[in-house]
Amino acid sequence: MAQVYAQLLRLTDRPPGRAATDRSSVFFDRSLNCYRACIHTAQELGATALQGRTFLELGDLYLTADNPDAALDAYRKSIALFEHSDAGLYLQHARERLDKLKNNHS
Repeated sequence: MAQVYAQLLRLTDRPPGRAATDRSSVFFDRSLNCYRACIHTAQELGATALQGRTFLELGDLYLTADNPDAALDAYRKSIALFEHSDAGLYLQHARERLDKLKNNHS
């Protein structure tokens, strides 16, 4: 569901505002809540790779919401989790996204 709300947020063509009635804010909040729940569940289960994948997608959500600082943090957490699991391909994706973000927002 987090990805569904994130995609709906992308379709609004604008980052979420502060107003609770703003559709983009609703999509962002719902997606964020789903990602947080997934991170919590993955942590409880010890599913490090799933947790890393969720932080990777959360970073993308933050970029969509025009929050590069939060995206950087999420990508870094994703990389750290992938480094402790056997998820090499996802580790590569996370590093690429972090590098791209750093280059675009330096």
